[in-house]
Amino acid sequence: MNIKAFLFDDDRGVSPVIGVILMVAITVILAAVIAAFVLGLGDTNSSTPNVTWEYDYNQSNNVTEVQMTGGDSFDPARVTVVGDVTDQSASENITTDGAQLTAADEFNPGDSFTAGDSVTVGVTGPEFEIDLVFTSEDGGTSSTIGGTSGPDA
Repeated sequence: MNIKAFLFDDDRGVSPVIGVILMVAITVILAAVIAAFVLGLGDTNSSTPNVTWEYDYNQSNNVTEVQMTGGDSFDPARVTVVGDVTDQSASENITTDGAQLTAADEFNPGDSFTAGDSVTVGVTGPEFEIDLVFTSEDGGTSSTIGGTSGPDA
C-alpha cells in the first residue's frame, strides 16, 4: 500500500470547480441587481411627501389650525381633508368633508404648501377625527400624510 498517496490525496481538481461555482453565483447576483433596477424594483423614490404637522384645536369656535412644520413642499390641490369637518361657508378655510387643503383664493395654481403654511379646519366638536390625504398626480393612489383627533375622541 502506498502510504504517501493515501495521506496526500491529489485535490488539484477541486479548485477549478469551486472557481466556476463562484463565478456563476456572482453572475446570477449581478444579473438580479441589474434586473431589479431596470424593472423599477429598486426605485425607492416616493411621490408622497414626507411632512410634519402641528395641530391646534380651538374649542370656543370648533376649529383646528393645521400648520406644516417641516418636510417636503407639495401642491395643496392634491391634498384633501376627510373626517369630521363642518361647513362654515363664511370662512375661506377648509370647510367640508373631502375639501381641498386650501381655499381657491389663498393659493394660485402652481403654488406650493411649505413649512410655515397653515390652514384652519372647521370640525364637528371636541369628538372629531380628521385626516390629510395626498392623492398622486395620476389619481391612482392616495396616502394619509397627517391627521389628528379632538381631545374627547
